[in-house]
Amino acid sequence: MIKKPNHPWFKKKGYLHFDMPISVKQAESLVLSKQNIKSHSFYPFLHYEIPKLKVRVIDGKITRDKKSNPNIKKRPISYAAHRDSHIFAYYNYILSQKYEDIILNSYNHLDKCVLAFRKLGKSNIDFAKLAFDTIRELGNCSVLALDITGFFDNLNHEILKKSWCRILNTDILPEDHYAVYRAITKFSKINVNDVLQHFCIPKNTANLKSYKRICSAQEFRSFRKQYPNKITQNSKNIGIPQGSPISALLSNIYMLDFDISVFEYINKLNKNFVYMRYCDDILCIVNKENINAVNDFVIKKIEELRLTINQEKTEIVHFSQYQAKQLKSDRALQYLGFIMENNSISLRSTGLTRYSNRMKRGVSLAKQTHRKYSIIRSSRGKPIKKLYKKQLYSRYSHFGRRNFISYGKKAATAFKSKIISKQLYSLHKRLIREIAS
Repeated sequence: MIKKPNHPWFKKKGYLHFDMPISVKQAESLVLSKQNIKSHSFYPFLHYEIPKLKVRVIDGKITRDKKSNPNIKKRPISYAAHRDSHIFAYYNYILSQKYEDIILNSYNHLDKCVLAFRKLGKSNIDFAKLAFDTIRELGNCSVLALDITGFFDNLNHEILKKSWCRILNTDILPEDHYAVYRAITKFSKINVNDVLQHFCIPKNTANLKSYKRICSAQEFRSFRKQYPNKITQNSKNIGIPQGSPISALLSNIYMLDFDISVFEYINKLNKNFVYMRYCDDILCIVNKENINAVNDFVIKKIEELRLTINQEKTEIVHFSQYQAKQLKSDRALQYLGFIMENNSISLRSTGLTRYSNRMKRGVSLAKQTHRKYSIIRSSRGKPIKKLYKKQLYSRYSHFGRRNFISYGKKAATAFKSKIISKQLYSLHKRLIREIAS
């Protein structure tokens, strides 16, 4: 039996786009030819936004705006056509290997600093635990938490290109890499709902097998000619689409010099101090005497990358040790979905609210479906069945293996947090009430 070649960069996806999914053999033929890459015509990204309730931290208290005046943050998501996606994934694979070689061979101290978009075999629980354990070990310390404004939307193209060259150890991008660079920086996009509406494809059936693609290449060209304003191209010298197979890695490549500089600066102050970056979330754990100097240094280095720090989200939290392993903080520290205040660790309120709303919608939909089929069975003289609860409990309770509750249970165990256990118990009781009502 012939063993199939391994293609770690290949992932067949079933979403609907302007082209059809292709096999691994077709994808390999496409990406392994540099001439194909240089001459490839990239389709526009399909674009949509995910509304997300924005959180504010005021005097150490995490609050949300009132329902009457919600403060909604929209997260833009773009996804590429199938052939385009395989090209991005393949070059992501090439660059990722070179990036990891640099990290492990030249700057291995960054292995525990750069947390996001790497195959580390760890979750946010592990990263948050590392930060919180460091705080407990230091006892008397200060934590600087910063957030970069519009991270992916503001990556400077020239800096990105230089960083890309550095990873390849060259002064000029090879022609195939340059073609990918152009595609990801001078990308075009179109709202997915506009496309589906124009081609009369229902939103809720966009992923069904009855549709092989949105339209033919000829129909797409006709659409583009008829509605030129529907497709927008990034004419700025900043920004890459969030959601492509290569965007996440490029953000780490872009931040490489920053990561090196900040780590070395903090390490010179004290080898026990910690620097961590998860995408655009920056965390520095130092002492109170150096916290302002570290803040100024980080801001300076961010400005050199032509990015800005979101001052509204900047937090400085001071911890002090008043008894053996007992901590007191002057405000709550929020990090990677968890909150540390004094000695206590809990789940972030927005995560709980998001889960609760999703659970309510899921239970409501199950009940609507049950009522619908109950009416049909009744009209046919058949007995009415009870609400099928197994899937609801699997999806929204601790009986499921991969959901918010099972994630929370792991966190409660890792942090030895009774508060998280109580939060999860409250959610379980809410699920039972929703099912019973």
